[in-house]
Amino acid sequence: MSRTAEHVRGLSVRDIRFPPPVDEQHSTQHTTGSILPDYSYVYVELFTEIGLTGHGYTYTLGRGNEVVVSAVKILSPSIVGEKFEDIFANFGKFFQKLIQNRHLNSLGPEKGVVQMATSAVVNALWDLWARHELKPLWKLLVNMPAEKLLSTVDFTHISDIITREEALAILLQNEPYKKEREEALSMYGYPCYTARMGVPRMSEVQLRTVCREALNDGFTRFKVKIGEELEDDKRRLEIIREEIGWENILVMDASAGWDQNEAIHWMKELAGFCPLWVLEPTSSDDILAHGNCRRASASTCGRSSQLP
Repeated sequence: MSRTAEHVRGLSVRDIRFPPPVDEQHSTQHTTGSILPDYSYVYVELFTEIGLTGHGYTYTLGRGNEVVVSAVKILSPSIVGEKFEDIFANFGKFFQKLIQNRHLNSLGPEKGVVQMATSAVVNALWDLWARHELKPLWKLLVNMPAEKLLSTVDFTHISDIITREEALAILLQNEPYKKEREEALSMYGYPCYTARMGVPRMSEVQLRTVCREALNDGFTRFKVKIGEELEDDKRRLEIIREEIGWENILVMDASAGWDQNEAIHWMKELAGFCPLWVLEPTSSDDILAHGNCRRASASTCGRSSQLP
């Protein structure tokens, strides 16, 4: 870095909330009783002595947003006053230091509220780093040598699946194709999905309208919320497949609403709609259930549904 004497001089955090769009307010997804959720953000800004800023956020559904704000404030002393060079020379190590704060061990530093607060802070640090280098974040990452890129990763909980050495070998093996891939990304962009048609209990007219609008906008990937009523899920998915066809990608999100047996039953019922994967079929803490769901989720459309 060219300006290594700089420090993070301040941190501010805001609780930002706003209601969902009118066409989504009829949904009961993520609600309690008759109370509809707000789309809410814990918004973090980092400041430096030369006026450079970094911005990051994490997302909630309203209730408890203020709790995440408080957690960010607790994390603030671990960031404010730190030198750029100490943070970004080995970002993975700094991240590890951030989450291994002994004072927060009983609060679940890698789970729940503190994890969400950490994600907002880390997002702001990434943004600050990219602005410091006068690059968009994707370009900052692309330009990093393989060893530097790996220094941003904390391998603590993934080394049993892939070690740093194995990851380095993969990156170096694919180095010759890097320029070609960057050019393709610049020319065609990176595909994303839309979730507008994914709201439970939408009428047939609404579903067909939003699907057609999304197709006209160029979307080829579609995400649907499922898990409230099986027959309504089938109704909506049938309409969506009629509109988007079978050549486009359909993914599903169960919002961790099932136990293992429910997930297996439900996905066997919906397998004919050929989801590429199902997000949060059950609690993220239940690793064994995820494995059992994956093994039991053979799809009738000729490929296995994946249950991340």
